[in-house]
Amino acid sequence: MTVHARRFDALHEVAGAASGVLDESVLGRLAVQRAAELLDADAGVLRWLDPSTGLLIRIAASGPKGRDRPLAVDPGQSVMAGAFASGAPLIENDYAASEYAGGRSEGIRAVVAVPVRVGDHTVGALAVF
Repeated sequence: MTVHARRFDALHEVAGAASGVLDESVLGRLAVQRAAELLDADAGVLRWLDPSTGLLIRIAASGPKGRDRPLAVDPGQSVMAGAFASGAPLIENDYAASEYAGGRSEGIRAVVAVPVRVGDHTVGALAVF
């Protein structure tokens, strides 16, 4: 399957699921898995903002490294939180040397994170690594 066909297939699968899946964790897991596959990443995480605590809560993860990530993070403690706070995609090609690693790269080499928006509001973030 070509790269273009793989991308289309992934988008089609997620869009189809979004129109019929009411469980956010099931849909989130599918989105994370497909994003990681498309970018040839080992793992991924989807977080949603909990307005009552101000923390980004993990609602879906793929791969062992994704499932090992903390359940909640403060916006500002990770590449993903940086994407959330800025409202823009962030790429860290050398995660271990980035300001977000805090001396603990945990075997993660690179991270791509994007904000998740609903209308004009950033409600979460997705990262693959």
